[in-house]
Amino acid sequence: MLAPWVRELTPRDRHAVTRSVLPQAKVAEFATRIGVGPCGWAVELGRAMAEHITDEVPYLAIDGIVQELHKGCEAVALGTVAALHDEQDLVVADVPEVLLGPAEVVSRGVGV
Repeated sequence: MLAPWVRELTPRDRHAVTRSVLPQAKVAEFATRIGVGPCGWAVELGRAMAEHITDEVPYLAIDGIVQELHKGCEAVALGTVAALHDEQDLVVADVPEVLLGPAEVVSRGVGV
């Protein structure tokens, strides 16, 4: 059962869902499952998380890494809202995009 406060989440940008960096099929699946409003809110939260991280750790703003960081942050936000919707724990295996950013950092040898 969707918690009432989760159902009321709405993005500032009504087109936030379409601006997601995740595959549109995956975002559409989340939107169907949890609603467009909470999905858009999670996409915006993911974007804000990624921007905060790159502000704090500028080394991660490298092309290639920053894209994967954005995907991972959005995946975490969407997965968390979906877990709240389903009243379940977040399972990283359900959102493998979370691991892409760290893998890209390691593959490039970027020290943090």
